[in-house]
Amino acid sequence: MKARIVSMTAVMALFALTGSVRANDTDGSSAPSNQRLQRLMARFHKADVNGDGQLTREEAKQGMPRVYQHFAEIDTDNKGYVTLAQIASYVEAHPEQGGRSRNGAPPPSAPPPQ
Repeated sequence: MKARIVSMTAVMALFALTGSVRANDTDGSSAPSNQRLQRLMARFHKADVNGDGQLTREEAKQGMPRVYQHFAEIDTDNKGYVTLAQIASYVEAHPEQGGRSRNGAPPPSAPPPQ
């Protein structure tokens, strides 16, 4: 539970610092939405089978295939694991990788959500 609180706080802080969680974006939408953030957190915690707040490559492969596909890009420190904050940062910086764009619309060739 403590790992979930810490990771949730880290992600919220990350989005607050990057300006992603705003009452209104330029088009009036919230990007990313609180619901989207909740889904990301839920999927991360489900994939994090040992509950340590870190996804290994194998955990990502089993529970978050898109994270697995981009694992080396997300694991910028080459530690062999990624955190929820790193994933959220990557998603924010790369909406074309199957996430949603700043206006909330899926990219034209986005695969269906997992």
